[in-house]
Amino acid sequence: MRKLFWLISIAAILATVLASPSLIHADAVFEVTDLVISPDQVNKGEPANISVTVKNTGDAPGSHSVELKINDTVEATEEVELDAGTSETVEFSVTKDKAGEYSIEIANLKASLKVIDASFYVTDLVISPKPASQGEPITITADVINVGTEDGNYTLWLKLKREITLGAKASQTVSFTIIEDTPGKHQLEIADLDGEFNVVKGAPAESAEPWWRNWWIIGGVIGGVVIILLIIIIARLRQY
Repeated sequence: MRKLFWLISIAAILATVLASPSLIHADAVFEVTDLVISPDQVNKGEPANISVTVKNTGDAPGSHSVELKINDTVEATEEVELDAGTSETVEFSVTKDKAGEYSIEIANLKASLKVIDASFYVTDLVISPKPASQGEPITITADVINVGTEDGNYTLWLKLKREITLGAKASQTVSFTIIEDTPGKHQLEIADLDGEFNVVKGAPAESAEPWWRNWWIIGGVIGGVVIILLIIIIARLRQY
């Protein structure tokens, strides 16, 4: 009888606990994944973006401290608060002035960042022709010089500014025409819009030009024919 009483009591206590979620202790459990370094190779003094995804896999909201270690030293900390079942991307920006290989660690994730001694500057901007006729291709050139001690990549942006005037509730299509001779993918930016285009290696399609653009060729041919005719006429006159 006493055993039955205890069994009923234990069963009643368990039923009460299970029926009352407030009596169950819920924890926030965090998981850190997807360590990304972009780019993973930079020049001295250039920033690299380091990011991870933090997810709360527990049953309660909570906060988590994300530590960024570089060469086993904590260099930055970000505090993130997440509800149960939610995730967030945590980002760090790192800039190093000394070349070398840096060990990157966040939680149990590891990667490496390479900083190279490549320093660039751009000089000798040339725009030709200037002025240009409407629809005429414009060539823009500049010299990029690497004064560092290592090979490196440099992103060169070309920004074109055009001012337009619009009436209230009006719109206007604005177009730019460029000629790119370097094969590969090229990025462009207009206002807050990003895009890219791909240049395929090969000879460009020849475009028809007005005959007067080649006047010097036509004039040379005509002049040559006239001279030959004069030589023939003079030669024949001397025979008589």
